[in-house]
Amino acid sequence: MSDKLNFKNRTVALKTLICIIKNCGYVVIPYFQIPTLRQTLAFLIRSEIEQESRTDIVRIIGALGAVDNLRYSILAAYQ
Repeated sequence: MSDKLNFKNRTVALKTLICIIKNCGYVVIPYFQIPTLRQTLAFLIRSEIEQESRTDIVRIIGALGAVDNLRYSILAAYQ
């Protein structure tokens, strides 16, 4: 997803992540397993030009669910 130059790869990665989250019920845990995921999604939503990709990013954030910011900061500090 962090490939800023290749739109096609980024789109496929976003759609794949959406399918994994929705079909496996894989919520909140990816934030802890992939510490840079939160920052990557925030960067992509600010910098993405294509409306379809922005919509996919919002879907990912919604499907992942909310995470307690304090808990996230504490666990991220130990990783």
